[in-house]
Amino acid sequence: MCTVWRKRDSGEYLSVGAIREVVNNPLFDSLESVSLGGGEPTLREDLAEVAEVILDCRPQIKSIGLSTNGLEPELVQQRLEEVARLSQQRGIKFSVGISVDGYGDTHGKIRSVPHAFDRVNETIRLLKELDRHLSINLHINCVVQPWNIKELTQLSRFAEEMELPIQYFPVYIYPSLAEYEGAVQQLEMTPEQKEGLSLYFNDSRYD
Repeated sequence: MCTVWRKRDSGEYLSVGAIREVVNNPLFDSLESVSLGGGEPTLREDLAEVAEVILDCRPQIKSIGLSTNGLEPELVQQRLEEVARLSQQRGIKFSVGISVDGYGDTHGKIRSVPHAFDRVNETIRLLKELDRHLSINLHINCVVQPWNIKELTQLSRFAEEMELPIQYFPVYIYPSLAEYEGAVQQLEMTPEQKEGLSLYFNDSRYD
């Protein structure tokens, strides 16, 4: 779960020129994999150009990846098709993680976006269509937290139905002190929830 979008910051995206300058630093001479982050990376109109600049600067890169919230299906499809075509031309692996933090209405509540689960379903459908002619390694990302801990089995089954692997991540807080204190109150798991989580991951079955 990411709430960075709620902060109405007037800052600008890192320019393509600035990205080129950073990636050309000798520090990245042995770079073989890169992940395009955000915020939401598909909001950048020049996402494919960013990927191209990185690959031009570092032709030894073997894989490129990103995570998307999948809330704008057509936009996500458009942006990722451009990056997928570029990756195919360069002969590198392209991986996309789709964030699903709850089943049904739970996902929308966590994301504070109505019908978020329906939107993500449509995004998955569109990206799987792309994968038929452009190689995209799709998977689902889920941040484990008190609001979805009772739905992990359901989410695993959902991933099976979508024929996609699912990765679970513990909730992690990156706030100011005041935000941290408020977030802990909302996101800290009870002993019972922690025990249930332990039982889930120690059980190889989903039932």
